[in-house]
Amino acid sequence: MHLSFATANLYQSPFEEVLDLIAEAGFSDIELDLFWERKEWAMAQHLRNVSPAQIGRSIRRSGLHVACIHDGGGVLEEPESI
Repeated sequence: MHLSFATANLYQSPFEEVLDLIAEAGFSDIELDLFWERKEWAMAQHLRNVSPAQIGRSIRRSGLHVACIHDGGGVLEEPESI
């Protein structure tokens, strides 16, 4: 069984620090949550203004593997629309 850790769980910390914490906790796989924002609702805010190239470099440096990508993508109009 493989367990991955969602990077957005620690969205209040800088992305590189999040990766370090996940690796130190013994995980080898991450769920990479992509930044998304609509009105007052946002996801993976630690990636705001971080380029895709920098995200890739940070992940490679961490030695972690991206097991899956979580893209909020605006499917839901509002948090209450679930």
